[in-house]
Amino acid sequence: MKKIKKNQKGFTLAEMLVVLVIIGILAGIMIVAVPQIIERSRAQVDKANAKQVTSAVTLYEADQGSLPAVTADSGTNAAYNEVVQVLVQNKYLKKEADNDYSAKQKGKVFVYNTADGVVALADQ
Repeated sequence: MKKIKKNQKGFTLAEMLVVLVIIGILAGIMIVAVPQIIERSRAQVDKANAKQVTSAVTLYEADQGSLPAVTADSGTNAAYNEVVQVLVQNKYLKKEADNDYSAKQKGKVFVYNTADGVVALADQ
């Protein structure tokens, strides 16, 4: 049997177990928290995109004298998609690869109200 010297350094089994338990608790908390953080981030992105598109519609109306004309029914995602295309074509919005102006939240879509030019988020 080996003798333990007083100046021998290292961790005991108990210390290692305590560290592993703490790491396990932190990992458990993160597994629960991360999906909620991601969903809140998606909601913030959707809110910002709706505001950006609504602002672009307001600029379009100020320049052109009328709201963008769309053929789809008011309050639908099809109307929203049409108005985004009009705004991109007329350079009121930039079409970038990382921003497709679609809703990021699951089960949600943007809708466009042709009466007042407001973009809102609705259930799919």
